[in-house]
Amino acid sequence: MKNFVFNFISGDQKKFESGEELFNLIATCLAFDQKVTVILDKIDGSALFKDLSENQNLNILKLEQASNLINKSDFYLEC
Repeated sequence: MKNFVFNFISGDQKKFESGEELFNLIATCLAFDQKVTVILDKIDGSALFKDLSENQNLNILKLEQASNLINKSDFYLEC
């Protein structure tokens, strides 16, 4: 299993609307049973990921919780 880490720093919540590229990328990773971590520092992730929230491979963290995970990730993207 690969570990994908997305560090959401732009603050543009539209990137997580269903149909947007970033949402689709995360949903695709989860569909192929990959582990996905989304780092959100300024916004609440529960509303943004309500459609994916039941997936056990999705983690939502704050930046201070994720520094080790970033270093060990297979794929890291600041978006």
